[in-house]
Amino acid sequence: MSRKTKWIAAAILAAPAALYLLWRFAAVFWLVFAAAVVSYLLSPAVAALTRRGVPVAAACAVCYGIIAVSLTFAAVVLLPRLYAECRSVLSSLPVYYRYLLSLWERYLDGTAVFRWFAFFGFDEKLSALFLGWGERFASRTVEFLAFLPTLAFYALLTPVLSYYFLRDRERAAEAALRVFPPRARSAVLTVGREANDVFFAFVRGNLLIAAIVAAMTGVGLFLCGVESAAALGVLYGLMDLIPYFGPVLGAVPVVLLSLLQGNVNIFLVLALIFLIQQAESTLITPKILGDRVGLHPVSVIVLVLIGGSVGGLAGMVLMIPLAAVAKVVLKYCYEKLVATDID
Repeated sequence: MSRKTKWIAAAILAAPAALYLLWRFAAVFWLVFAAAVVSYLLSPAVAALTRRGVPVAAACAVCYGIIAVSLTFAAVVLLPRLYAECRSVLSSLPVYYRYLLSLWERYLDGTAVFRWFAFFGFDEKLSALFLGWGERFASRTVEFLAFLPTLAFYALLTPVLSYYFLRDRERAAEAALRVFPPRARSAVLTVGREANDVFFAFVRGNLLIAAIVAAMTGVGLFLCGVESAAALGVLYGLMDLIPYFGPVLGAVPVVLLSLLQGNVNIFLVLALIFLIQQAESTLITPKILGDRVGLHPVSVIVLVLIGGSVGGLAGMVLMIPLAAVAKVVLKYCYEKLVATDID
């Protein structure tokens, strides 16, 4: 048996054990993953400081200090306001629900639409759906509260692990490069750098776009007289991270809650959302991202749907940058293997 065959057989045998360990110690895996994400996002800043002669430990301390100041500012100034608005929205949901029921009874009770709903059992299905949502929300809230001490402990460990990732990033890259044959290392390094540039630029650019959209939405809703404008702006900015579908999904709660308030001009809210989306698509996104992804719109829609079916909202957000990285790798393979043979 050749050495290559032995390695393949060992990998096949080790795969079930690795999957079991990932399932059994999922919390630890997510801790390491969060630390890796933090170190990945901070690596350009740490690298820029180290190139200027700053030690790695001092560079990490500077980055952590900036993050700590930003989080302290958010905790003192922004989070109390955001928490109050989210609490106001949640406390108003039963009121809005009763208002919708009153509208239903006033305008639809006894009509053909109501009889049609009752005939097919849609009214009972909707009630069961809302009841299931409420039960799941309550159970998830209890689970989250029970997990808070562990979450706080992991939050303290994350910067420690990310520091070691940042400190040893060059040695880790060299070790990963030694896995490949010597003749392929130059190509792997070239493709890896290009894929990293595309992925990092896409993630950083979309986070910046989402922050701009959230700020514009929050300020615009506040000027329109919408209550809980900051919370709705943050929600709309987070949903905007999902390509194509995010603006529609984020607009639903914004429009619905604005409509239920009664004293808000809903046409102003709709015009605001339309203008923000036009500004994002024609000005903000081309300026920040350009054509870094280079995927056809049909491909983006299909990939978002696949990502949503596999990983939910996280899959919808991550599928596009992963596809952009895959495109870089496939393009290089095509140029080296296919285009060279054609020439």
